[in-house]
Amino acid sequence: AQSARLLPIPHHHVVLPVPGSITVLRRFNRREVVDIAFEAAVYAVERCLVSRFGAVPGIFLSVHTWGETLASHLHVHLGVTSGGLRPDGTWIEYPGDFLFLLDEISSLFRKRFMKLIRKAVDKNKMKFPAKMSPEARQSLIKRLETRERNWRAWSERYDTAEKLLLYLGQSLRGGPISDDQIIHFAHDRVTFRYFCNRTKQDRVMSLRLDHFVGRLMDHAPLQSHEM
Repeated sequence: AQSARLLPIPHHHVVLPVPGSITVLRRFNRREVVDIAFEAAVYAVERCLVSRFGAVPGIFLSVHTWGETLASHLHVHLGVTSGGLRPDGTWIEYPGDFLFLLDEISSLFRKRFMKLIRKAVDKNKMKFPAKMSPEARQSLIKRLETRERNWRAWSERYDTAEKLLLYLGQSLRGGPISDDQIIHFAHDRVTFRYFCNRTKQDRVMSLRLDHFVGRLMDHAPLQSHEM
């Protein structure tokens, strides 16, 4: 039913990652951090395209919290139309196959995300570990803000929105790990296979059962954050 709302035009898949330093904040503020990531992602895409073309795109988005080994890796996936609405209500197609300057959208996302994080911290709307000192809290925020290379966005073009939606839907429905990735379970250890993006090859990892379950539960969706 939702696919009926998609426009029959090419879409661009945009991925906006957040550095791993966010893990502590996300575990104590799961809903707040995800909401901030969504807001900052939409802001960055709209700001980038409106400033370049004067037209607001259509956007759908989802969030992933896991990386290839089930470790925490927060990143936002967006489907962005290849055209947009001008203020007068007319529709234009964005020229070319590459909508974004990746450095620009990465910077916009990082600055907006950190502005919203700092605002929430200043208003005492962010929880921290009980034993974390004020100095350690500020160090965490500063470390998150300054790791610019870990905010690096990427984008690719899809001929249709349906293809992009299918890709994202399969990933979300499958969750952090599929049954066929689990190779062996014995002696309180779980061995599983994962695809390494760096080497472009399958690799194997073994974790203690409690560590494996802990990583898996870290990615359980929140109520009202639909998957």
